[in-house]
Amino acid sequence: MAFTISISHLGNPELESSLRTAIEDFFTHHPGDWEVDIFGSQENSAWELKVTSPKRHSGWGAKLYGEDGGHNLERVISEIKRITESLSRSEQ
Repeated sequence: MAFTISISHLGNPELESSLRTAIEDFFTHHPGDWEVDIFGSQENSAWELKVTSPKRHSGWGAKLYGEDGGHNLERVISEIKRITESLSRSEQ
């Protein structure tokens, strides 16, 4: 199993480290070469998630806003799980 995590412009190094660890833990149960990208905006508190499957299909998550609790670790992992499950179903 190999996967790539790209995190940029979140503005919180401690949270970035926690996110990396949580994402790594999540993908130990999903074989293949997955990619996860989390992009923070420099203009507002929005984060966007992108998950790419081993078959190179991509799924975008909803924008997650800090003021709405979207930067909560559990919420981010939940959104990654939703995207991953959707991609897995579509590839069967």
